[in-house]
Amino acid sequence: MKSPIKEFFLKKFFFKIDSEERDAIRRRVMKNDHKVYMVLLPIIIILELVVLLLNIYQYGLSFDRLQNRSMLGVMNAYRGLYLFFIIACIACIFLLWYFQKKKKVFPYFMVASFFLMCLMFWGAGIALCDTVAEGGVYPDYTYLAIGLIGACAFITLEPWVFTSASLLTVVIFDVLLGTVPACANVKMDASFFLTTVVIVGIAFVSGTFNFVRRIDAIRLELKVSNANEILSDKALLDDLTRVFNRRYLTEHIDEPLDYTENGSGVIMLDIDHFKSLNDTYGHQVGDECLSLLGIAINNLIRDKESSCVRYGGEEFLIFFKNITKGDLEIYAETLRRRIEKMKVSISGGVQIQYTISCGLAKAKDGISYNNLINQADEALYKAKEERNRICYYGDISNN
Repeated sequence: MKSPIKEFFLKKFFFKIDSEERDAIRRRVMKNDHKVYMVLLPIIIILELVVLLLNIYQYGLSFDRLQNRSMLGVMNAYRGLYLFFIIACIACIFLLWYFQKKKKVFPYFMVASFFLMCLMFWGAGIALCDTVAEGGVYPDYTYLAIGLIGACAFITLEPWVFTSASLLTVVIFDVLLGTVPACANVKMDASFFLTTVVIVGIAFVSGTFNFVRRIDAIRLELKVSNANEILSDKALLDDLTRVFNRRYLTEHIDEPLDYTENGSGVIMLDIDHFKSLNDTYGHQVGDECLSLLGIAINNLIRDKESSCVRYGGEEFLIFFKNITKGDLEIYAETLRRRIEKMKVSISGGVQIQYTISCGLAKAKDGISYNNLINQADEALYKAKEERNRICYYGDISNN
């Protein structure tokens, strides 16, 4: 049995999330954060350009107004860092937009991680320049801290990304401090290393709990979204037959019809002598017949580009997006035969059988959905003259 402390540590810092949930969370994070990136990055670009222009205005293009010529390298480094970050932001804007449009989650987060690294390296570089500008007496952590902690506020990434990026940035910063001649006076004592640990620690803790907070919020959002989808599905399903109800017909069957040979088609069917069936055996038996018919229809059209609607009491509509006349007749005849062989048990061990009739229609000549349904209804009316048969609208309209 795991201890509560270990459970807390695993939950808060290692995030035992299965791959399916992680992918769902990443998709939602991408959707939620994309607008932030598209606003944040242009703002950063504008601010960086303002700083560059002010620097040029103050010192000139070639630093001809610079009093201390030893600062030439520092000023070049400053401008190079700002220019680097502007280019990185422009590249990230384009790549984030592209991968979001293509719904490529993993590449999207790789670009976000790249932006995080650029921000941290920029902060470390500016901090190093400030240290050199001050004569290399002490390290200036201001921009490094801004880069590390600021990234935590804007980028939603797994904590291991934050930790790796912040550690790598600080290590590079410390190595440069120890090797750049202008920083020879920096005393890398216990206080120095403690400061670097504090910066990384703040970045890690800030990033971790920001991540936890966002994950909890997204989990709740996903639960609410899933619950709403379930409620929506239930609202569109007929409880008895488990096919769609009439509301689905009005809300979803509105796509343009395909009038080609392999295009849209409809089957309208109902149970033969259903009123007599109810009157003779009772409504419970009638409901059982409807339920079994719904199961048979769902089994028949499973994984097909089709949908079934309970149109009336015992009437059903099956819509096909891509189907030929021949296949439409095969589906209808297969369903008719399955129902013909089906037996419903009633009290006393007695079993009864029932049949269906089907009217078929294919979309032609630019007709609407309502007209297509009316054609299938006419074909069904013709089939009901003999019962337990199928009838295609085109066959009766040509007679």
